[in-house]
Amino acid sequence: MSFLPPEALDTLRALENDANNHLEWASTRFWEYILRNVVFSGYSWVVSSQQPPTKRSDDTRRVDIIIEKVGRTSVETVLFVEAEKWNASPKEIEVVEYQAYIAACAYAIEANKKTLWAMTSVGTKVRLWIFTLNREYLIPYVPVGNGLATVDEYLDAMSNLPMLIAGLEYIRDNTTPPGHLIGMTPSPRPANVVPPSNWHDNEVRQVDTYRQDIINTDHQGLLLNWRSEETSAGLATGELSVPGDSNQGPSFDWLHNNAASIAQYNAADCTQIIYGEAMIQNHIIGHMAIYSDEQWEWIADRDWQRAFIFISGVPFLGYVNRAPSGRMFYVLDASHDVPS
Repeated sequence: MSFLPPEALDTLRALENDANNHLEWASTRFWEYILRNVVFSGYSWVVSSQQPPTKRSDDTRRVDIIIEKVGRTSVETVLFVEAEKWNASPKEIEVVEYQAYIAACAYAIEANKKTLWAMTSVGTKVRLWIFTLNREYLIPYVPVGNGLATVDEYLDAMSNLPMLIAGLEYIRDNTTPPGHLIGMTPSPRPANVVPPSNWHDNEVRQVDTYRQDIINTDHQGLLLNWRSEETSAGLATGELSVPGDSNQGPSFDWLHNNAASIAQYNAADCTQIIYGEAMIQNHIIGHMAIYSDEQWEWIADRDWQRAFIFISGVPFLGYVNRAPSGRMFYVLDASHDVPS
């Protein structure tokens, strides 16, 4: 992370004052400055306001800010940002989070992309999220918390600027959320949330159908989402493939085909963890790795490696991370359901 010069901090303080005293426009302006000038400032980055979540000509919805990365032959949407005014009510926060989820669903369908980053803000308070087709709602990334639509679970930007910038730089450097983060606990989806009158949530229902009819039924005890690469094209067209015969035993041909390129670990030699709160060390974003008896150790989000984890002789895809203490931690892919 680059340290901000005094003039940048002076500008941010002035924008912060407006954002915490005026309506949504002031909040959006504050975040545009950070996103455009501090993190996503290169020539390949496009920071745009009031853009539709899809390229369809009939899409009249507008996302507050969209971050895109432009390559020679492609334009990738990396981050959807939805902002609310500083004194937003819990219900308004609930709606703005739902708008971010709707935008991610819409783009996932259009681009056949399974995971995306999202961000919501309340004045100068912020939360970074992960969207994935495997989960019913957004996964809180920074801060983690309980995923509830309350401003108390948001991060104050100015008093936590190193943490915020480290999190955004991680998104910049990992334009698709890495698989090891998908297993983090998602926020509960609100039961009766209604989008604004100029929005619709048709894609949410389509994603729900996809997740239930494809992912959840493609379950043979080991590889819940193994065939998703083959079936994902049906998401954009609305076609749903029928899973194979669930009475057939699982085949490990895929293990032999991939064994040479992916490391293998015995679960007995590692420690399974759940993610705790986000923390930074030396300006690097990471999370608490919580294991037995609620002991924890900080691990960098960037240090996870793909691996096969063998549990009782059965291989599961996951990730491993050797912590500073030397302890080897692991997480399984979010699609795995390991029998107890």
